[in-house]
Amino acid sequence: MIFIFGRKRAKIKKAFDHVGSCTSCNSIGVQFEIFRDYYHLFWIPIFPVGDKETEGRCTQCGKPNNYNPRAKHFESVTRTPIYLYAGVLFFLILIGSLVVGNINTQKEKALFIADPKAGDVYLMRKDVNDSTYYFFLRVARIQSDTVIVYPNVFQYFGFITKMDDQDHFIAQEFYYTKNELSELLEKGEINSVERDYGDYKGFNRIVDLKVDSVK
Repeated sequence: MIFIFGRKRAKIKKAFDHVGSCTSCNSIGVQFEIFRDYYHLFWIPIFPVGDKETEGRCTQCGKPNNYNPRAKHFESVTRTPIYLYAGVLFFLILIGSLVVGNINTQKEKALFIADPKAGDVYLMRKDVNDSTYYFFLRVARIQSDTVIVYPNVFQYFGFITKMDDQDHFIAQEFYYTKNELSELLEKGEINSVERDYGDYKGFNRIVDLKVDSVK
């Protein structure tokens, strides 16, 4: 992918001085234009750089008048427009959204673990020596404080959000208490909890060991 990155100059204000005189023709009236450099990515401003600069021209003869003492005054009272910080603002908004989204996801996971439903799918994470693998558990049913789950067949050596097309759950029961599941969540061994998912994820494929058929 090609990134278009560079430095450009923006005119941030135009001002007229009806007091100062032109150093060339002595006419009263100078027009000032204030500029600010900025870095851009794909021509979108990221953040300003350097100091503001002022260019002055006589309103009568049009000749440069950059050494007028009023130039510094106009620079000092001119604020850098907020759009030149667009990249920084976008980055901060993005980070804020990710943080809020992660907080909401963690809250949702905790709620799903505290109140499990049949069909919930847990993405489990296991760290063994120097390797990490993932597998799924599907809630079959809940009996009082006990959650009965089915394991899947495959192990995945990378983060996943759905099953491989050849993978499925096995109707072999494993038992966890709700407290045990909460502890696994706190330890980070339950990576995510899926509920109200689509068929494309493969979580509805269950093989009954007794008849060896897919429900």
